[in-house]
Amino acid sequence: PLGVEQGGALEAQPEAQFEAIEPVTPLRTILEAKGHTLVGDDFLTHQGQYDRIVMNPPFGVGGKTAIEHLAKAVKHLTNGGRIVAIIPRGPQADKRFEAFNEGEDAKGLYLVADITLPGVTFERASTSAAARVVVLEKQTDKEVAARLGSE
Repeated sequence: PLGVEQGGALEAQPEAQFEAIEPVTPLRTILEAKGHTLVGDDFLTHQGQYDRIVMNPPFGVGGKTAIEHLAKAVKHLTNGGRIVAIIPRGPQADKRFEAFNEGEDAKGLYLVADITLPGVTFERASTSAAARVVVLEKQTDKEVAARLGSE
């Protein structure tokens, strides 16, 4: 199954089995009306294993909350699974992501892609938050890991 923390990503692959976690009541209502399976409203207390996790976590100050959610997501990821996350950019956020990526929480995790989003990405949401999309793969197979690059 694919765990999705934010509902917006659910439309991308309608044939996939999704489980969504959404804390905002009006967004939960929309997801339910579209027939999506909601498994909770608090990602930090959620349990379960997933092949793929697509997330747009709350950014928090300096990316603190986003990195906490990312670290939690890693614990839900099966071997060979991937996380696709929108996380903030900026001096503090970049430093936190770097520390996470080099720390114990990211052991066996490989950065597959790091895409800087344009400044207008969140314009419709009335914000100009700097952000990027990171793709991380959990891999314990040494041969496959060698093709992914360094941890």
